[in-house]
Amino acid sequence: MSYMGSNYNDATNVIHEWQKNNLKSRAFAVRFWNGVLIFNEILEGHEEEHLKGYAFGKHHSVGTLEGELGDANRSTSLAIIPEVSFLAAMENGWSRSFTRFK
Repeated sequence: MSYMGSNYNDATNVIHEWQKNNLKSRAFAVRFWNGVLIFNEILEGHEEEHLKGYAFGKHHSVGTLEGELGDANRSTSLAIIPEVSFLAAMENGWSRSFTRFK
């Protein structure tokens, strides 16, 4: 349990203001995890003090085409993207970089 507590604290302590303020319900973001580009559809930004470093959502990649529900550390998000870019990535099977969207 102390390991989980440490991770939650780390996520909350390194979050930037833009991540804290913009990763809310119905936001779309991108991040890398182990070299894979992940497209996040944020469904809920946690407001509980001990979860503020995380956002709940559906996370898509070439490895999880249908998406996977779960929490993502807000500090790992690289950018907020417009919904049209998220939808273009979905059309392309999550395999194109976000610089090649329509």
